[in-house]
Amino acid sequence: MQISEWWSPDFKDPMIMVFGLLPMLAGAACMLRYKKNQVFEVVLLLAADLLFLRSVRFELIMLMANTLVVCKHLPPRKPEKIYAVIWAYFSIMSVFLIASCMAVFEKGVQTKENISEDFYAAVKAKCGERPYNCYNLGQEMAYFGISCFIDSRYYPYRGEIMDDYNHVMRVDSQSQEMEQFQEKYGFTSYVVPENSAVYYYAIHHGFSEECRYTNNMLETDIVFLKKPGSF
Repeated sequence: MQISEWWSPDFKDPMIMVFGLLPMLAGAACMLRYKKNQVFEVVLLLAADLLFLRSVRFELIMLMANTLVVCKHLPPRKPEKIYAVIWAYFSIMSVFLIASCMAVFEKGVQTKENISEDFYAAVKAKCGERPYNCYNLGQEMAYFGISCFIDSRYYPYRGEIMDDYNHVMRVDSQSQEMEQFQEKYGFTSYVVPENSAVYYYAIHHGFSEECRYTNNMLETDIVFLKKPGSF
């Protein structure tokens, strides 16, 4: 499985594009019928939309908040048909969201089936105090109680860690910057995609493969590397 509840919405997904229509309608309704006593309403609406942009786990909150705002600001003359259309939209989207969440919900975490439990059991047993992992694997490691370098949440890692991570993703595996990155953080092991520059750096600097599994979401093998006999 892959932990998906921390992901930001993918606006290339047709369903997310459909969801995106509602905040635009709500924003237009607020602007066209804005009154001074609606400041709190606008703040709550923006908060719901911001939460949704940060994580898909808040999509139902966004849907409810925006639907209520749109309905509140409907034109006063014969709004029955418009109400019917909007509530039908809300009902269909709510049923879809609840069904999709229930289909991928396990052990209190919104997931997608893909993780190898045997792989992460080996990582947890042998990764040492400071494993390095790529951005898309942090949530999987957290799910299994493994300390991770970074995961798909932005706020816990913004600043130095996020800047260093993004920089090292753009450099060559044999560059001095990669060596400085290792020296700065002192990684004891690596959990990385096979096709990444960090993988090639690790195998050329004394780290050997312990195990791997095929991650269908990333369309590559995920490899666990550590230095032989280090722990």
